[in-house]
Amino acid sequence: MLRNVLIISASGLVLFSKEFANAIAQPRLVGSLIRTMIEFSVKSAGMPVTHIELSHVGVSIVTDEHSSLVCALFYDRGDGAEFGRIMAGDILHAFQAEFARDLRGGGHNLREFRGFQYKIVDVVTDAIQPLLERVQGVRGVQKAVLVTDDSKLYAPVDVDQLAVLANLQAFLAVLSDAMDVVGDAASCVTMEGPKSSRILMWRMTQATFLLQCARAVRVEGPLASWVKMLKRVCVWMVQLSAAR
Repeated sequence: MLRNVLIISASGLVLFSKEFANAIAQPRLVGSLIRTMIEFSVKSAGMPVTHIELSHVGVSIVTDEHSSLVCALFYDRGDGAEFGRIMAGDILHAFQAEFARDLRGGGHNLREFRGFQYKIVDVVTDAIQPLLERVQGVRGVQKAVLVTDDSKLYAPVDVDQLAVLANLQAFLAVLSDAMDVVGDAASCVTMEGPKSSRILMWRMTQATFLLQCARAVRVEGPLASWVKMLKRVCVWMVQLSAAR
């Protein structure tokens, strides 16, 4: 779950702050402390702090080399440091693109940046396609498709959207009826054909991920990490959509 987003200027001023869960007390002070921590680590170790792991919270810190802007992203520790780093970088890039002209000026009217809170869900959603492309690039993977429960389909290659949506909705209805009998819900389903391919299906938060691949493909290593990241993206999408 995403908790807090801070965008911090080179001087330590918090340009943007948004709390989604467990609000940070005194975000301006936290922003100043993060900037000080980065500068101290650069002086003492020659490199900036990029991640802090607490007992329940992970903090990813991404610094833009040219502008020295910083995005500090607070989230549930279980979401993972790599996922946090990717999302913090994407959010920082989107912030800079949105306010490029305003950031070039010396003085900043912080009210100008408040509307960015409504862009964050779009940034998270935009992470789906690159993740699917990484999955698609794995040897033996034929198709990787994510379908949300409101029938939005994401795929790095051309697919028959109508066929996918119709067949998936019918299958999920049958699967739901079968699971109701045992009072449970399926999280992953495997389908294997007579040839050397198979289809893996994961139910995610208000979405379904379909992976068509060779039987020899194992969901481990980087592939397992990318599937986990897709799960986290779905969780954050639902969370942020509800917070709009």
